[in-house]
Amino acid sequence: MPETINRRLFIKGSLVSVTALCISGFTSATNQLFVIQENGQFFSATQLTMLSDIAEIMIPRTETPGAQDAQVAAVLDAMMITWASKKTQSEFTAFLSSINDMSRSTHDSDYLALSHPNRYALIEALDRNAFANPPSPIFNHYKKLKSLVFRLYYTSEEGTENHVPVPGEYHGDLTHGQYTTMMQGRAYGRFN
Repeated sequence: MPETINRRLFIKGSLVSVTALCISGFTSATNQLFVIQENGQFFSATQLTMLSDIAEIMIPRTETPGAQDAQVAAVLDAMMITWASKKTQSEFTAFLSSINDMSRSTHDSDYLALSHPNRYALIEALDRNAFANPPSPIFNHYKKLKSLVFRLYYTSEEGTENHVPVPGEYHGDLTHGQYTTMMQGRAYGRFN
């Protein structure tokens, strides 16, 4: 039976602690694109805009927050400095260049100049092909990005109900009575 996606599953795979800057920008009225104007710690403003848009296409804002609300691109940017190897850094920058190349060959325009429906269609086609065809560098990089986007989103405050940033401290060797008292205190908000 497959494991259901939940916060605990993603935390098990997320053994990285990063400090991410909050990314600000504006939404372009011409193509419904959230434009980031300042460079991040690793990615350029253009690359961050692409990452933010791709992540939002994967996890859009509906009645619940989307990937942009969870600042997924900002965390990815910080991870490139704190977690990623040189190889992974190169893969991500090459992937973003490949997306631009795909956009130019398909629409004769850079990715960021496309309308929202065309950007969505491009990422949707990439997603469909990445999981249906034999592995290739761009498909592997896309799958890696998608996995990270979902992991980051579902471990964020925006991506999960009852978010607890740090699940709590370790209490080893408790008696049943001590454990019960501690859990009752948490239920009534007396412990953090």
